[in-house]
Amino acid sequence: MVSNQKMPSSDFKVVKAQIQEQKFLKKMLLDRQNSVLSLKMMGTELLSNTKTVELEQAETLMKNITLRFDELISTAEKRMTVLEKIIPIAQEFQDVSTPLTEWLEISEKKLHSMSCIPVEENKIKDMIIQHEKIIADIGEQQKSVDQLNVIYEKLKKIASITESDTICHRISSINEKFNELKSSSESVGAILKEAHKGVGQFVLLM
Repeated sequence: MVSNQKMPSSDFKVVKAQIQEQKFLKKMLLDRQNSVLSLKMMGTELLSNTKTVELEQAETLMKNITLRFDELISTAEKRMTVLEKIIPIAQEFQDVSTPLTEWLEISEKKLHSMSCIPVEENKIKDMIIQHEKIIADIGEQQKSVDQLNVIYEKLKKIASITESDTICHRISSINEKFNELKSSSESVGAILKEAHKGVGQFVLLM
């Protein structure tokens, strides 16, 4: 069971399940601890009374069993320590990244819908108001992006190399999308400004 365990995950849901699995393993090991101790005591009593080749072999076997059992407990405890360190940071990462990713997708669609600039002045004004809201949202969400990058730095220090690579890919994707959104927003803003200016000049000429 221990040998088949995957590396501690950086995904909150997965690491949560891994902790439950680890608790079950710990209980299972503790349930067998008394049996191992009893076996060790029995062997000690036998060896104190007599010495034969068979008993010496049994002693070696019992020592190996005890050693392997102690190693299992030690490994399980170390794994639990790592999992318990990861889970609060993984949850924090999820709590920030999930709404941020959803907002990015919605905002990308909103900006895309602004790619067709209307010719009516009132519609352009409405679009400018919508765009100003997106600009304000970008300013607010910058805090979440910065926070997520800080969480990522903490998470990668305790995650495995494979998990660190996975997190790196996710955070890079979010940063890239956010920067693209800012750039697109600036472009749309410039176009709307020119469109509004052009319509205003056209109205004056009329």
